[in-house]
Amino acid sequence: MADRLLYRIGGGRWTITAVSRIPSLTLLVTNARGEGVVVPLQYLAIDSDLYIVGTNWSRPNHPLWSSWLMKRPQCRVNIGGRESSRTAILMLGEDRDRVWARILQEAPYQANCERKANRQPRVFRLDESITGAN
Repeated sequence: MADRLLYRIGGGRWTITAVSRIPSLTLLVTNARGEGVVVPLQYLAIDSDLYIVGTNWSRPNHPLWSSWLMKRPQCRVNIGGRESSRTAILMLGEDRDRVWARILQEAPYQANCERKANRQPRVFRLDESITGAN
């Protein structure tokens, strides 16, 4: 909640997670009612691609934003005040396994989140879009 307020006040330049020095972005996604939602998330940059992981703080259910992206993958991403249109690609099968192994190298704590949640977190690659989103 505080992150969303700070995002609006600061024009997308500041978030609480950014202060913690954890690589963070703000995802602007469309919910099931067609409304824009601001979601602060950690991200990982692997081989020049951006990835987000739906850990939902180790809860057993997937985060809502991940379901919204599956239905409407067009989104906007703000990193450090720079906003871009993206398309979220859900990683599946061997592609997910390969990326997940890399994620665990970069952020080993993700394995603990997966274990506590007792489910496979959804992993999305955020591809740059040529057309506008939302």
